[in-house]
Amino acid sequence: MCAAGMAVSSTAEPSASSCGGIAASGGQPHAESVDVTGKLQLKPGQSVAVLNPPPGPVLPGVVAAATAADADAVVAFVVRQDDLGLAQQAVAAARADRLAWIGYPKDG
Repeated sequence: MCAAGMAVSSTAEPSASSCGGIAASGGQPHAESVDVTGKLQLKPGQSVAVLNPPPGPVLPGVVAAATAADADAVVAFVVRQDDLGLAQQAVAAARADRLAWIGYPKDG
């Protein structure tokens, strides 16, 4: 499950469940490191709310927001229908002209 390579770390162990820089099949790295904050269009000092994150996401240099409503950017991960309420928080952020991403598992 990835939102533009959300879970990235230069020390991450390759695994099929890792994202960003790690291939979904075979666990082979695409690159040594990926600038996830750049891919997500996050700027230094912006606060980010990460909702329902997969195990081990790393966003170096990102300021965690107390709530989605307080965040400059919202990243919501949706795995099951029950998680769709979190996606609504990301949609609300987008409607308020804030940065919003929704990550979901790739089929297959």
